[in-house]
Amino acid sequence: GDTGPRRPGRAPFAIAALLLMVVLVVAGIFPIQVAAFFAATLVVLTRALHMHEAYRAVEWRAIFLVAAILPVGAAMERTGAAELLAGSVAGIAGDAGPYGVLLALMVLSSVLSQGLDGAPTVVLLGPVVISTASQVGMSPYPLMMGVGLAASAAFMTPFSHKANLLVMGAGGYRSLDYLKVGTPLTIVILGILTFMIPLLMPF
Repeated sequence: GDTGPRRPGRAPFAIAALLLMVVLVVAGIFPIQVAAFFAATLVVLTRALHMHEAYRAVEWRAIFLVAAILPVGAAMERTGAAELLAGSVAGIAGDAGPYGVLLALMVLSSVLSQGLDGAPTVVLLGPVVISTASQVGMSPYPLMMGVGLAASAAFMTPFSHKANLLVMGAGGYRSLDYLKVGTPLTIVILGILTFMIPLLMPF
């Protein structure tokens, strides 16, 4: 909704802050969170946005939900639950052929990334991929590529990615909406990856 009077004269400062943030991230000068904070600070300092307006624009539900989910991901990592699950699935799919192994690891990567961030998911599955590739006589490169890409196929829950949380409140979405739309989208993406990755990185 409208958070205050329009200030079109300050629009160039907001655009400049956005462009500066993109440049800082693309050039590798700052990580995205630092660059975004820097850009937000500039927006406030140039009075393109007042501090009380910035507070009202924050999606506090998303912040608290992220804070609540992070310990769950840490618990899965520290207790070894995620790695145990990964080892079990990889062992079962070992006799299903290269496509079966690739698909099984990608499904597991996508499922884990619904609750974990993509990076921890890839880190958890990395050793399992190397071990599985050695046992079945496959190249680890297509398997790792599949796990890495499937970790980004996280559309089934609102907390699978911070972008999902940001649009949840603004769009009035429910968790069920993500599941209904995200499930078929995930299936399509994993199917495409299963056939495309071996073409670029043979088994």
